[in-house]
Amino acid sequence: RGEARQRLGIRPEESVLLAVGRMSQEKAHIDLIHAFHQIAGKGRAARLILVGDGPERSALEQAAGVGVVFTGQVRDTTLYYAAADVMVLPSLTEGSPNVLLEAMAVDVPVVATEAGGIPEIVRHRESALLTPPKSPARLAEAVEEVLSNQDLRSSLTTRARAIIAERHSPEARARVLVDLYRSLNTQ
Repeated sequence: RGEARQRLGIRPEESVLLAVGRMSQEKAHIDLIHAFHQIAGKGRAARLILVGDGPERSALEQAAGVGVVFTGQVRDTTLYYAAADVMVLPSLTEGSPNVLLEAMAVDVPVVATEAGGIPEIVRHRESALLTPPKSPARLAEAVEEVLSNQDLRSSLTTRARAIIAERHSPEARARVLVDLYRSLNTQ
């Protein structure tokens, strides 16, 4: 973590918000930028790192301001997850987002919207904090709560890691497939 933050030029006192994904309207990065402005406006030393690219990037860059970093498309996101204090998924719609599973697997607490399949993967206040879509103020409050509460961060990441092991590990996925094939054989 320390090495990743040093490589990225992040000061020890800075909180790092991370979003990984395609920069398109339905991903609602603009809501995250507005939430970040609220958090930084309250005096928190913070940085928002947006990993990815897409059709909304230039509009997002215009709205970004100080403290927002655009990495562009990145092949290996390991360094960014290692440096992050919280991964934020502000989407308006989602299926089963890999970035959510990635953050959970590497012990980065998650703040996400209640969009699409997200609530099927995580539960509010158990394995992530969930907010309504299109609500930068609620997103900012949830991020601030995660950043300010070590016990909450620890409980969220512990439960998230357990969910990955129970439902999303290669072994768990193999068990589901074997059970499916067995059920088809008995019909």
